[in-house]
Amino acid sequence: MRFGSFLQHRWFIAVLLLASIAGGVFYRLVVPGASFLLRMRSADEAVARAGHPFHIVKSVVELPKRRIPIRMYLPREGYHSVLLVIHGVHREGYDEVRLVRFARILAGLGHAVVTPEIAHLKHYDINPMAVEDIKQAALWALNDSGLTGAADDHRIGILGISFSGGLGLSAAASLELRDRVRFVFSFGGHADLKRTMTYLVTGDLPGGSKLPPHVYGQAVIALRFVDQLVSPDDEIELREALFDYLREDHAGIKAQLDQLGPSAKRIIEQCLERNTEALGALLEPFVRNYHPPAILSPVQGEPPSCPVFLLHGSVDNVIPPSETAALHEWASKATDATVVISDLIRHVELGQDQTTTHAIVSYWQIIRFWTELLRS
Repeated sequence: MRFGSFLQHRWFIAVLLLASIAGGVFYRLVVPGASFLLRMRSADEAVARAGHPFHIVKSVVELPKRRIPIRMYLPREGYHSVLLVIHGVHREGYDEVRLVRFARILAGLGHAVVTPEIAHLKHYDINPMAVEDIKQAALWALNDSGLTGAADDHRIGILGISFSGGLGLSAAASLELRDRVRFVFSFGGHADLKRTMTYLVTGDLPGGSKLPPHVYGQAVIALRFVDQLVSPDDEIELREALFDYLREDHAGIKAQLDQLGPSAKRIIEQCLERNTEALGALLEPFVRNYHPPAILSPVQGEPPSCPVFLLHGSVDNVIPPSETAALHEWASKATDATVVISDLIRHVELGQDQTTTHAIVSYWQIIRFWTELLRS
């Protein structure tokens, strides 16, 4: 049979058609997410940047009595969406290494990425002004940055890491942003701040199970209650020692121990020893009597009207995965909500490679998740 007549057979044409459809479906299902994950896991910066070359531009949001520094990662060959990526409670703010890598990879995939520095989160303070600054940064990206005019639909995506995941959801549900956000992504975020704080001092999860909490979260809580934990004479020294601990300057802390009063010294020693049981017991009465403003707990308000994407580690002990389960239940009542709680994730970062069949299924779930998000 000659090749020309071979091509005329209907079955062969049907096979080609099915192969083309299958290839298109495969691309739509997995390729964007797989490409993103490969770059995230690569140690090679060239791989992280591969795709659209981009340049970095600094700006600032000018507000009454304060300024919000902005760093933008802008693809040189154009972009099809604008993403606002918000750092968590971390001393380095928008310079935090994981955030910078995340932003660079997204820009390399053809997204314009705006990263604001939220002062209160940089200083370990979760308060309503952080939500307001996230909202103001989003409005700046929409109205004043000049970016959204080149995007597909003149809206933005909001991506929050750790505690900014929950705070980003609260900002996206505001009247000013409600119809201007394409999607919200919470990576390891919280649903209810008081419940999260209670977990951090007790290790108790819904349903009666336990998960030992991380001392980092307890140190952040101790910082909030410094004025109630020690006498006024020790407040400044304890606050500085806790800042040093959270900044991982452990050598500097040990040099200060003898200058602290007994109560302050005991708190810092418990941090250094990772004695979460004792430190949690000390902090629990203060958490029990603390009532955070409702805006800091997204589930106490209305869900955003846009799609919501939720990703969490199954054994995250900074913010437990039960918080993302609660976010999914809350968001699903009003909008499309996609959730993955994975054993491949620690707190807002992928864990080590695994080779079990279960790990293959877990990777497939995460690839599908990122594909859906990046195509939103």
